[in-house]
Amino acid sequence: AADTTTRHMEDDEEYVLTDLFETDTTRGRLLNELGFAFFRVWDDVNTRDLTDLPPVVVPEGFTVR
Repeated sequence: AADTTTRHMEDDEEYVLTDLFETDTTRGRLLNELGFAFFRVWDDVNTRDLTDLPPVVVPEGFTVR
């Protein structure tokens, strides 16, 4: 994927960026072996407490499972 992305980059682009979940140690190791360097930590937006959500109201004929 890095090679393909690099081939399609504009001349003024310096980096190939990719995302990595903190717990994906295998992908992290492989990216390091390919020469990728740690850039930054993103906010964790993958979980949310659902206990404070209002009741779901859906149009007639639809259901939420």
